[in-house]
Amino acid sequence: MEGTAMKAIMMILAVIASASNSTAAFHGRSSFLQTAKDRYLVGHVTNCRMASSISSCAQFCLKMWPLCRSINYREGKGRTICELNDKGLESADTESSAFVSMPGFIFGQLLNFQRHKSCNEIQKKNPGTKSALYEIHPLLNANPIEVFCELDIEEGGFTFLPRSLTLRPDAQQIVDALFKEKKTVLLSRR
Repeated sequence: MEGTAMKAIMMILAVIASASNSTAAFHGRSSFLQTAKDRYLVGHVTNCRMASSISSCAQFCLKMWPLCRSINYREGKGRTICELNDKGLESADTESSAFVSMPGFIFGQLLNFQRHKSCNEIQKKNPGTKSALYEIHPLLNANPIEVFCELDIEEGGFTFLPRSLTLRPDAQQIVDALFKEKKTVLLSRR
């Protein structure tokens, strides 16, 4: 199940990419995606996929994060290219020799993308964050879960799990991962 935050990111990404003539940037709640038209990252492609749009290509990358850090995307005559890269421009800039001009391609990079394992981690890494619904990733290669994070009472960091978690096949692994912290609470949330 995909979170609403990821869907919003993908819709905005598609609008930005189609309106961009040069470099465009998008800032979301937990991620930052930057695109550059007619640019291509050489030497870091780990996977090539068919994608119907740049947003679906970026979604493939998001699902494979942290193994995917950026994309090279191109629409062609009846065929698209969606390349997933294991690196971005973290250690280089837009003048890097690996970041080349390639007409027709759009380079997109996830920057500062954070996947939090628990509410306690959200609070520690983002002081001042308010209590609300958040998407957390307690297991590395599993779908995220939406939880309520109580970040104000008793120094905060409490994770309230939804009852719907019991319907997932990986529920026990998620509970085991989260209950290492004493601030995890089961909650029947509708």
